Amino acid sequence: MSGQVRLRPFTLADVNEHNAGEDAESVRWLTEGQESTVASTTRWIEGHANARRDHCGEQVFAVELDGRLAGMVAANLDAYGLGLAAGEVNLSYAVHPWARRRGVARCAIALMCAWLGDCGLGDRAVIRVDPANEASIRTARSCGFTALGPRTSPSGDVLEHFVRPIPGPQGNGPPR
Repeated sequence: MSGQVRLRPFTLADVNEHNAGEDAESVRWLTEGQESTVASTTRWIEGHANARRDHCGEQVFAVELDGRLAGMVAANLDAYGLGLAAGEVNLSYAVHPWARRRGVARCAIALMCAWLGDCGLGDRAVIRVDPANEASIRTARSCGFTALGPRTSPSGDVLEHFVRPIPGPQGNGPPR
C-alpha cells in the first residue's frame, strides 16, 4: 500500500468529485446502471448524515488516499432487509479508477470494520458480490473474508457471500 487511506464523512463539497470518480464498473455494480447526478448525490450525502449520527441504516464514508477523494465504503446495518442474520452488517465499496490496485479498498474495509467494532454495530461483516464481479471477489478474499458460496437475496439475485468477524473495540475507526 502506498499512501495514507482514511475515512471521513462525505460533505456536499464532495458531490462533483464523487460523481467524476464514477466509471462503468462502479455504475454497473453499485448504482444499478444509473449514473449519479448532482441532485442524486446531494440527496445521498444528506440522507446519510442522520443515519451516521443515530447509528442506524446505511453508514457511508468517503475514502481518501493522501487527502484526495478516492471512493466510498458503506456498512448497511439493515441486515434483515438484505436477507442477512441479526448481527450481520453488509459492506459495499467503490474505488475511483485512479486509485485502484493500490490497496485502498482493503484499507477502507479494515477501517470500516474497526469503526463498526468500536461502535458495537455488529458481529460479522458480510460482502455480497455478483459472481461476475471478479475484482470485488478478489478484494473480499484479500481482506480475510471466508466464502460461504452463493445465496439468493430477497430480491431474487444470486450473490456470492463472504463473511468475517467484526473486531471488538480498538479505538481507531473513522470519525463520526
